[in-house]
Amino acid sequence: VPHDCPIKKLCFSILPAKGSVFFLYQGEDKAFEYFNRGIWLISQIEERDVLSNAQHFQRIAYKSHRPHCSKFNIAIFLGKLKYPLFFLDFGCFNPAIPPYAQTMPYEIVPYQYSLRIVREPDAQPEYFDYLAPGDVDPRPAILMQLQSLLGEFGSILAYPALSELNALQRAARVFQQYKPWVISIDKRIVDLSIPFRRFH
Repeated sequence: VPHDCPIKKLCFSILPAKGSVFFLYQGEDKAFEYFNRGIWLISQIEERDVLSNAQHFQRIAYKSHRPHCSKFNIAIFLGKLKYPLFFLDFGCFNPAIPPYAQTMPYEIVPYQYSLRIVREPDAQPEYFDYLAPGDVDPRPAILMQLQSLLGEFGSILAYPALSELNALQRAARVFQQYKPWVISIDKRIVDLSIPFRRFH
């Protein structure tokens, strides 16, 4: 990974702290193009300029000084969720030297999880967690506990979902008895980053 330029703050000190074209979503090349044309603020971008949907929403938000929120798209996203809801988060590490048998250099290994379960609308969340002791491979315990806790129904929400699913899939490749279960929950996993990435 290239290092950040050590004099970036000096070169870009003329830019405002908020709303500069360098905050355009996935628009670094476009930002330099605007910068060279003397357009430094997103709010200065003209309507006729070609922007992605996300960048278009940014321009409108900066011009109107109002946050963008699509209640319609959020309602669609929420309408696809099925109770009980499971909010899952892993703590992982990827050391250069494999710490356990059947791990590879830089392989992502989960060592803890946090799980909140909302069984029905307006219900209070139930909290479950696990932190590995450190002297044993944490994957069997995590797989066994989550198989029990996640059950067979309901949406499993994670941010971003790909990271949690990848950690489970990698663990199940080693502990094959959990592979059918991990495959079965794939369709239940919902990526909580979608409303943000799609600028809902």
